[in-house]
Parts: sequence; C-alpha cells; structure tokens
Amino acid sequence: MLALYMDHNVPRAISEGLRLRGIDVITAYEDSADDMNDPALLDRATELGRALFTQDDDLLAEATKRQKEGVIFGGVIYSHQLQIKKNTKVKVQYRPELGAGSVLQVAEASGGEYNVDVVFEKDGKRFLETFPQSLLTPVADIFQRYQNNESDHPTDFFLKQLACQLPLENSGGELSNSKTDLFPHQILLTHQIISARRRKFLIADEVGLGKTIEVGLMNLLSL
Repeated sequence: MLALYMDHNVPRAISEGLRLRGIDVITAYEDSADDMNDPALLDRATELGRALFTQDDDLLAEATKRQKEGVIFGGVIYSHQLQIKKNTKVKVQYRPELGAGSVLQVAEASGGEYNVDVVFEKDGKRFLETFPQSLLTPVADIFQRYQNNESDHPTDFFLKQLACQLPLENSGGELSNSKTDLFPHQILLTHQIISARRRKFLIADEVGLGKTIEVGLMNLLSL
C-alpha cells in the first residue's frame, strides 16, 4: 500500500484529500519535522518507509542528485504548484470575454478546494468575481514568456500595434470628430489607404457598408 510523507510546504487540503481517498499519509508537522532541511526530510521519510510528497523544486533536485550518486531513498512524488497567488494575472476557462484579471485573494473553501477573488477591468470600470482555483490559468508576464520562448502570432501583434497607433493618428480629431457614426472597418480601411505610399485601391465593400463615407474620409484626410 502506498504510504506518503508530506513535506511541510504542501497545503493541508491536499493531505486531507488524500486521506479521504484512503491513502496512508503523515505530515512533517505531525512528525515534528517541519524544521528539517531538505536532505534530512528525505532521510526521515526513507526511515519511515514512505515516499516523500513535495511541491518543492529543491527536494526534486535532491532526489535527482541521489539517483545519480546511487544513494537509496524512499522515493519522491513531485507535484507542480499551481502558482496562483495574490497579484497573479489569470484567465478564466470558458470565460474569454473577461480577459486577464489580477488575483486579489485566495481563500480555502470546503472540500479542500480554493476560491479565488479576481479583479477585472472593462470599459474603464473594475469589478470583482470569484472562481474555483481549478478554473483559473496563470498568465505569464512578458519576461516569463521570453524565457519560455513564447510569442504572439505576428498577425495578433500587428493588430495590437495598429490599435495603439490609431489614437496617435487621430490626434487632431480627424476621425473621432466626424458627425457620422463610423464603423471599425471604415476607420481601418481609411488608415490603411492614407498610410500607403501608392494609393491604387479598388474599394469593393458590400452594399450598405459605407463606401461613400470611406471615400469622404480619405478626401478629408488627404487635404
């Protein structure tokens, strides 16, 4: 039968959840070993004939070192931490319209689950929603993404850059001061043509999509 020795950094909810499933568990706190360093903790688990359950990268490194050196020990079970804590940026599964939010608080709930309060911002307003931790996915910051060699698709990057440039191109109010309600496709087309070096275009929008308005905007901005 599997017998586990829980590192002192493992949340209590995990230990209790394993016990509810019939797993033989003892924690470092219960064994008065919570002040032991990593090698001593692994020795203690081996002495008791148990595998050490940990979320500590250092203990994983210690186990790897012992394997290479041929040192016998009771085994290590490593569980990667879901790094959701205060001020972490997260996204909610199945709720892409919320975008990324910032974690305000993580609180333990019944059944060993954790509830997370997340602050989102939309249309200049901030609002709070609460989700189970299992529905949240951490969002890596730009430095973490660089280290992981991750990047956006070039098209996504171009659209984001264009969105940042539009307010600058409209610094004199050429577009936003129009008395006509403009649609995004009209603004984007106008911007593309006005920015082009060679302005030979055929505007072939469907009927009713505002070709006349687009041409009027181009004439206005060309003056």
